Amino acid sequence: MDQDAIRRHLELARSELEQLDRERDALLAMVHADEELLRLRGASQGSLGLVDDEPVVTPPPTSTVKGPSFRGTLLRVIQDAHGAPLHETEILRRVRAAGADTKGRDPLSVTDLMCYSLAKRYPIVKVAARTWRWVGEDAEAER
Repeated sequence: MDQDAIRRHLELARSELEQLDRERDALLAMVHADEELLRLRGASQGSLGLVDDEPVVTPPPTSTVKGPSFRGTLLRVIQDAHGAPLHETEILRRVRAAGADTKGRDPLSVTDLMCYSLAKRYPIVKVAARTWRWVGEDAEAER
C-alpha cells in the first residue's frame, strides 16, 4: 500500500470509530436513564446491582462537532440528487449547507473517502474522478 492509500484507510477507520463512539454514548445514556427510572420506582438495589454511593460517570463527548452527522448528511445529499452526478466540492457544499461538517484536515478528501465507504453499503457509484451518483430505486430511470 502506498502512503495515500494508508492515509485514506486511516481516515476511514477514524470515521467509523467516531460513529461507534457516538453509538456507545447513546447506549450508555439509555442505560443510565433506565437505571434512574428503576431507582425512582423503588427497585431494590440488590436485584439491580446498583450502589447509590457510586456516582454514575458519564464519559466526556468524543467529538466537539455539534449538529447532524457528516456521514448521514452526505448520504442524504447524494440520495436527494436523484441520480444526478455530484462532484465532491458540490457534495461538501450541500453537506455544509445542511449543517454538518468534518474536522478532517482535508474536507474534500474526507468527502470522497466517505463516498467510497458509503458505496460499499448503498447504491452509490463513482462516475468520474471524485464524482458520485445515487443509483438506487428513486434515481431517475433515464439519465
